[in-house]
Amino acid sequence: MAAPTGRKPTYVWGVGLLWISVFTCILFFTGFTALNILHRQQAFQQKIVQADIILVRLNNQLGYGGFIHNFKNAVLRPDEKNRYLDAFDQNALAIKALIEQTEQHFPDLTNEIKNLGETLDEYTENAEFLRQTELRQPLDIDPIVRVNDDFAVQAMLNLLQSNRDQMTETLSQMEARKIVLSVGAAISFISAIAATAGLLIYARNRSRIFRAAVEENRRTSEMIEDVGGAIFKLGSDGEVEVTNRKGRAMFGALIERQSVPLVDRMLETFPEIALDDPLLRAFLGRKVDSEISLYTFPDQSQRYLRIFSAPLSNQNQGGAVIEITDVTQNMVAEKLEDQNRNILVLGQVARSVVHDVRNVNATLRFTLERLKGQDLGGSTPALITNALSALSVSDKLAKRLLDFATAGRDEVTNFEASDVLTMLRSLSDGIAQDKILIDVRKAPEGARLTGSPNAVLAALINLVVNARNALVTAGQDGQITVHLDSEDLHPGIPGWVFRVTDTGPGFPQEIIAGSRSSAPTRSAEGYGLGLSIVHSVAVDMGGYVQLSNRAGGGAEVSIHLPAHQSAEPLVQKAQTSHASARVLLVDDSMMVTRLLERQFAKIGIATHQSHSAKAALLSLRTHQYDLVITDYDLGEEQSGKDIAAATHELQPDVPVIVFTKTPEWATEAFAHLNVEIFGKGNQTETLISRAKSLLARSREPADAAFSTKNQ
Repeated sequence: MAAPTGRKPTYVWGVGLLWISVFTCILFFTGFTALNILHRQQAFQQKIVQADIILVRLNNQLGYGGFIHNFKNAVLRPDEKNRYLDAFDQNALAIKALIEQTEQHFPDLTNEIKNLGETLDEYTENAEFLRQTELRQPLDIDPIVRVNDDFAVQAMLNLLQSNRDQMTETLSQMEARKIVLSVGAAISFISAIAATAGLLIYARNRSRIFRAAVEENRRTSEMIEDVGGAIFKLGSDGEVEVTNRKGRAMFGALIERQSVPLVDRMLETFPEIALDDPLLRAFLGRKVDSEISLYTFPDQSQRYLRIFSAPLSNQNQGGAVIEITDVTQNMVAEKLEDQNRNILVLGQVARSVVHDVRNVNATLRFTLERLKGQDLGGSTPALITNALSALSVSDKLAKRLLDFATAGRDEVTNFEASDVLTMLRSLSDGIAQDKILIDVRKAPEGARLTGSPNAVLAALINLVVNARNALVTAGQDGQITVHLDSEDLHPGIPGWVFRVTDTGPGFPQEIIAGSRSSAPTRSAEGYGLGLSIVHSVAVDMGGYVQLSNRAGGGAEVSIHLPAHQSAEPLVQKAQTSHASARVLLVDDSMMVTRLLERQFAKIGIATHQSHSAKAALLSLRTHQYDLVITDYDLGEEQSGKDIAAATHELQPDVPVIVFTKTPEWATEAFAHLNVEIFGKGNQTETLISRAKSLLARSREPADAAFSTKNQ
């Protein structure tokens, strides 16, 4: 860096000091002038006050009750002549004193004051004559004592008022001049301060520039040597002038000066990079604002590099500072996180498929076991045995698929709905297509759910993809909107609703009709598996799904889920022991049983929960219930059919309700058992109403244990 010349600083200092001197002189001049004006102004104000006092006193002595008034009363009222003449003498003495004050304060009014004095003397002589005469008639005395005083007195008063007006005008002019001088002084003061501050700043900057010019190379090398990233400083010739330990380790001999330009060596080392590659742009001395790219090095290792480059603005002939950071670990971790998320989403698909397969297998096994107990003869028993063996293999395959689906599955947790929508928003760019806009809106504050956030994300992804495919198939441009609303799941149960709407052709009526009873109807148009997964996620979390067509065109899918609630029961009286519980709830989803528990607690009915077939069968053998509500698929070999059969055997008078996400299949599976079947989700209220009716029939208190014959 070249050191600045001495001519420019001398010129700047000279102009600055001259500027300060000129405005300092102006400041002092205006200050003294303003001070003088202030003093004169105070003198004028005092003189005006004196003039006002004299005018007031003269008016008092001349007016009603004054010397003229008393003199005339002495003439007109001879009987009271002496009293009025005494008062006249007092007025005359006061006026003489005022005349002396006027002469002292207003020497320029000498003639007028003299005329006033002569008039006063003439009145005094006439008053003395009047005091000595004994004439009784006023008309006889008046011609003798008549004095023409109007002109002298009025002239005096007019002159005093005129002098006061002139002084007032002079004061106004002095005030205006003082304001001008004050403004000038303020401007001068500010200009002098600004010039001084400018010189100080200039001196400070010059000092920094000189220090930087001397220490630049030494400081640069010391600062960058141990920096975490690779640092390079390019010279005007495009070669690396300064680097650090990381830079030498990352690029080695590539950055050493050679006969071949550095850019050509970079292109040869990394042949896959394009002309707009951030690494190439950085070593060309151009600006790169923290961009990440993947590069294959000569040792075949691949690294993600974050590149930042800033041209040196104070060098006219090129040069730049480059920072390169190896972020391979972070990028690999992010990719692994994305892969895990994809696995979790696929797991939701697998869970839905396994659920359906296990329901089919349970139905076939139950039927075959019934047939096996009958004497059918021939080869039928062998065929039944083979079919049961095949079902066992199918169950094992389903279990393996279920193990895959649940291996990386989130535990049930409380989570923010905004986190799910944020993740969906980040994935929406990969789902959207040209002229199809995906608008994922922010969640309201305080929106919390209980369950698996990845399961909800999987459901929303399925709905967005279905909506996009519907628009593409229809050849339409449009918009897909995802937003969250607050809405009670059931009366008294707070909830949240994810709504996915689009501007496409909408749902066929048979799809909407199928969704009102259970899971959406399967069809070949692409509304089957995706909606089945969404339905499965919703009911596993204690919610339900609704499909509808919008009035203005397009489809809407709403996922109704319960809001996060504390684990404490809502109704204290429903907290009873296991032995006194009236309803047994059997479901492998804890969220479903907790939702039913809360609903029954609202009407004062105690419940007991079992989350496996084994635990439920044990409860049936040891405790008496008034009602059993069970899921169909319990995630193991024994299903809801085994629970229903055991209930009919151990407690024949206890009604059984099957609460399943696939009631259309359960109807056939439970055809030979006396049970009632309800679909999970939007039939929850109907289930509670029916259960309340069934319990009303049983008023006998529950026994804590059974006789030995039932065990």
